[in-house]
Amino acid sequence: MKYKHTERINPSLVHVRYDRIVDYDGNDIVSVAIPGFSSQWEHGTDNIPLNWGIWAQLPRERSADLEISIGGVTNKHTVTLLPLNAWEMRDGPEFARATAAFVLENSPTVLRFVQAAKCTPADFDPSATPIERAARVYEAFKEAFGLYYLYEYQLYGRPDLNTNEQAIRFPAQVVHDGGGTCIDLALFLAAALLRAGCCPVIGILLVNGRELHAVVGVWQDGWPRREYLPAEGLKNAAKSGELIVLDPNYVTFQGGDFNQACQMGGNEMNEYTAIYGVDVYAVRTQSMTNSLPGPAQTQDGEIVITDMPIRYKDERTKTLAQYAEEMLGEYALMIVASIQPRYKNRWEPLRVPQNPSDVVRPDAVDVPWFRIGRGTPNHFGITDHMVSGDHCAITVRDNDLFLQDLNSRHGTFLHGQRLRPFFPERLRLDDEFWLGESEIVRFKLLRRDQVS
Repeated sequence: MKYKHTERINPSLVHVRYDRIVDYDGNDIVSVAIPGFSSQWEHGTDNIPLNWGIWAQLPRERSADLEISIGGVTNKHTVTLLPLNAWEMRDGPEFARATAAFVLENSPTVLRFVQAAKCTPADFDPSATPIERAARVYEAFKEAFGLYYLYEYQLYGRPDLNTNEQAIRFPAQVVHDGGGTCIDLALFLAAALLRAGCCPVIGILLVNGRELHAVVGVWQDGWPRREYLPAEGLKNAAKSGELIVLDPNYVTFQGGDFNQACQMGGNEMNEYTAIYGVDVYAVRTQSMTNSLPGPAQTQDGEIVITDMPIRYKDERTKTLAQYAEEMLGEYALMIVASIQPRYKNRWEPLRVPQNPSDVVRPDAVDVPWFRIGRGTPNHFGITDHMVSGDHCAITVRDNDLFLQDLNSRHGTFLHGQRLRPFFPERLRLDDEFWLGESEIVRFKLLRRDQVS
């Protein structure tokens, strides 16, 4: 009895029914199980009983047993399980559907952003064209987040893996990290466009024969096409003007508007080699492939995978980050009131320390967001169940500081007003802001030389 089995099991491919775990040409029924991660299922069927709640909690790849039963004989093999956020870029309909599965339009982060930006279908005039809707979503996206382009080297920063796998940041992780790669930004933007009533397309391009790049497209007429767009179909749709393509990285550039992002996207479609495109709405309605399940939730209602390296790729972005870090370092936060007396008069400089274990790119700098929230992943940690894990952040734009709520449960308040989630407000010297209506903690912004 001869058969072959895969050495690496990718949950996103299993989710879209790309069940190629065992290669067997015989007539016997083949059953498969991954103890601890699935019960047994008949190989080749659509209903694969993975335990998504357990799988979603994997922070990194790990070894597991794969049990294969053929003709009453069971053999056990050791395989590698990839985390829920492992995306594999290969051409073909199954891989295109897996890409669409990472568009998380039901993410609480996406829903709150679209509502705060007033970009739900009910917020638009019925006569608004798909491109007008897309422009409004894009401009709101750019205004809200102020994101940086972050670099990801293959899967979890491991150069020894000769694969096309990459760690995907889910929307909450993009907000937490202050940015993402082109595919992270494309998936987030596509989810917001889908929620706004557009039909987004994600295109994968090959740059200079070696680097992959993701773009986002919107159909001019607002109607979906087929799920999978081969290279020539993607190119022709963009060339004919049926598909308006924009570069999602443009949201990380100060001053770039929707038209400039579309111009950049159009130039890239002409210059680079197309790999494939995937019509997200068509995938949802034709093959009925929904977004990846996420039953393992944080207290704030969404999976946040933190085991991802933070990198800057280009010199311009790195220069901006270093400037922001220097400016943050001139200020400090002091707690002037708190429902927990032990926090009163505590202060912290707005300093974002570098990670000494960062050896993949020694010239990398940390994200210049000063985050406040519950627990140690934040720069100012508050131990209180009313404070969200990622509650708010102080960021730099040009020469000013801004305060941004990070979709917290109980809100961030400045000048007596609750901030719209993700939309930054100017923060000035001596301003006070607080977390929650009950003023769980009240902060005051001071110059660093005012505290000791």
